[in-house]
Amino acid sequence: MVSVLDPHLLSRIIGKTIKLTTSTEYLQGVLVSVDPCRTIIVNKVKDLKTGRKIPGAQLFFGNRILSVELQKEPAEESESPDKIGDNIPSGAHHNQPVETNNAPIVQEICTGALKAIKQSVDEEELEYTVIDQFQPNFGPAVRHLQNQKALGVSGVGLNLSRHGKLSWLQSPCAEFLEEYIIYIYIRDKACRLVAARGGCKTQFPGLQGSSEEHHKQRGHSHKLRKRNISSKRHVYLFDFFTLGPRIFKNGIQTLLEDKSILKIIHDCRWLGDLLTHQFGVVLANVFDTQVADVYLFSVETGGFLPQCTSSLQECLIRHLNMPSAQVAFLTHKETLIKDDPNIWFERALAPPLLKVLALEVVHLLALRLVMLDSMMADFTLLVDGYLNACRQDKTNLLVSPEQTSNELPKELQQLSLLQQVKRERALKDYNVNSKGFLTRFSSGQK
Repeated sequence: MVSVLDPHLLSRIIGKTIKLTTSTEYLQGVLVSVDPCRTIIVNKVKDLKTGRKIPGAQLFFGNRILSVELQKEPAEESESPDKIGDNIPSGAHHNQPVETNNAPIVQEICTGALKAIKQSVDEEELEYTVIDQFQPNFGPAVRHLQNQKALGVSGVGLNLSRHGKLSWLQSPCAEFLEEYIIYIYIRDKACRLVAARGGCKTQFPGLQGSSEEHHKQRGHSHKLRKRNISSKRHVYLFDFFTLGPRIFKNGIQTLLEDKSILKIIHDCRWLGDLLTHQFGVVLANVFDTQVADVYLFSVETGGFLPQCTSSLQECLIRHLNMPSAQVAFLTHKETLIKDDPNIWFERALAPPLLKVLALEVVHLLALRLVMLDSMMADFTLLVDGYLNACRQDKTNLLVSPEQTSNELPKELQQLSLLQQVKRERALKDYNVNSKGFLTRFSSGQK
């Protein structure tokens, strides 16, 4: 066993078992990462003097390290399924292929739920960055997120609540492309077209500035609305287990509490509970997609409530029309957690699992936009009827605006009729349980 102190040489034994001598301790563990200052992170640490196992990843600064020795391991140990996470170097921070002598072994070991996850996420294209050191990527990542108007946020760990443990914080961001949503009303029926500059999804003659005149000539009413869509998906994965609570003091708390930045979360209760009681972080300006799903169901059924809330997987299928195969990784993830509740505390985490963390949040931005459009559907219909109330009236009414009464116009009274029709249709489409809630039969049914 040769003592190694050079950072370049240490980086070559990442994932290996080492013996570490500091000024006060003699330890053994698995080397996770090394920085140029010889600061290292070691997982599965054991005190060789007392035999006590130290839980979690441990950080050791270079000025405290006296020696690092590579510990020989039996060949069969290096092929153990339990060591799959340890054989993957921390260099796999981006979605790049892992170049390591152990890669073939890792691929053979991927069985069960992990293999299913790998197969389900292989074809998905997105970029993610693991932030497990404060230098050099943490600051730029936080600044990038602070420049966004809306962020997806999620977290994983063990029993996420005020009594649980946080391991990862995930947040997607995007570079934006202008998108135009054109609502054209032909015989009072809304047609929705979408076009984006620089590669239109739908070719639309009026997109270049003549749309209003184009439809006036045809007797159509229309509305043109511009918004931003994501043209490039990127997710930051903050390794809280390694970095610790300092991430909140270094910008994450300010980000999460900023009322000018919308945070999009699916079921914000447990993450909000953990952040508030353990770290004093109070989430502000939150759009919860689980709440939005229940609200939309109530609007669509004329005021009824569903018997239960929907999972993120069900929301993606129902509102984004994503095929079940594309979100199957969420089912595999739940299976994996049942088999190993501590899976998110393994370091280094297998690339397929990192990709799962990224995919879990990357669709939140698009999900919110679609939900907002659905929330505005009835309102848009009422406004359109209100707009046409007088201008399409063929009778010659010699009445000024000052002479009109304050009674509720018949155009707005249509809302009550619309709700009644929805309730009648809902009672035909759904069963009512003993509590008066409607039973949704499948994730694909709205």
